[in-house]
Amino acid sequence: MLKRSKRFSQDCIFRWGGATQFLTLLGLEKERYEIIETPTQFKEVLVPEECAHSLWNYTEEYNLIFNTLIENASKKAEVPFFPKLYITHSQWSGAVNCVNESVFEEFFQRLDFHVFAPEKFSLAEQILYLNNAQEVVTTLGTTAHLGLFCRPNTFFACLARAGRYSDEVLSAQTLISRARRLNVHVVDTSCNFLHDYFSYGVVNLSFNGNFQNFCRDIWGEEAFLLSQRFSLKTQTDAYIRQWAKYYSNPNNFKKIQHLSAFDFVSKMAYELNGEVLDKKKFVPPPPAPKPAPPPAPPKKKPLPRPPLPYKTRLLNKLKKNPQSFFSDSHNPALRVLGKICFSPRLSSTLGKGLIVLTQKFLR
Repeated sequence: MLKRSKRFSQDCIFRWGGATQFLTLLGLEKERYEIIETPTQFKEVLVPEECAHSLWNYTEEYNLIFNTLIENASKKAEVPFFPKLYITHSQWSGAVNCVNESVFEEFFQRLDFHVFAPEKFSLAEQILYLNNAQEVVTTLGTTAHLGLFCRPNTFFACLARAGRYSDEVLSAQTLISRARRLNVHVVDTSCNFLHDYFSYGVVNLSFNGNFQNFCRDIWGEEAFLLSQRFSLKTQTDAYIRQWAKYYSNPNNFKKIQHLSAFDFVSKMAYELNGEVLDKKKFVPPPPAPKPAPPPAPPKKKPLPRPPLPYKTRLLNKLKKNPQSFFSDSHNPALRVLGKICFSPRLSSTLGKGLIVLTQKFLR
């Protein structure tokens, strides 16, 4: 049984037919399996044992899969014989744009290599092209995994296109190379003085000193001189334009928004001048944390204000509300006197005079 992946099923596996072709070449015709797209219950489920794991370990059953594919492919397809293949990435509109790969295609054609775009052929034809080849050159990425279908001791050169990130791809490729017993050579052909990554973005292939010396060691002095001439054909301006176009997309810009100015400068210094910059000299260390302030002293409660003298309180009340002063008095005579002096029928002068006399008495 197969579970169809929502992410890949329509675009690159079942619509293209790669999964169907793969199973057919393994001897599983369509009648022998079905695609599970809804929750389904089974009475029994068999889980096969792993034949490869951890990107390092494998068993001979791992090779049995690909030997079976090769054997059945030879019964279903025929292809012309090309002893030398350059597997190109240029005709595949994938996540990585390899600038200047067309120059590499032209260079290897001069060395009698056939430029091979695997996506243009069926799986059986791809397998036979690789199995017939004696020398294979390709960039270090997904196309290099086609080494699974090469014969033992096939010369297999991987052109690293993403410099420092090549190890992340090389670990997966190492298992393939060991299991299929390939004669593998890895050479750095990158000149990415702007941000790069192995699985997305724009990379700049170059005929740098590493590659030129590699050509001399493998194909002789004539290939070395030819690589020097072809180095003049590479277009750095095309790399810059494609890089700017790619990261001008807001979705792609998110991949580099975390980078600092130092990241860009150090990248250029290394790729163009071979200089490794010390980040400590350019980026100041973070400031030391400020010491915690001493604890604030406890707030003192204000002392209670002493009560005002009795006479003062009486004077304040007399000033604030004279009529209330007399009407609230405990002395009956004062209450009567206040009622008479503040009567609305009499002159107000009596009330004012009473207030003055009372103030003088209290003082």
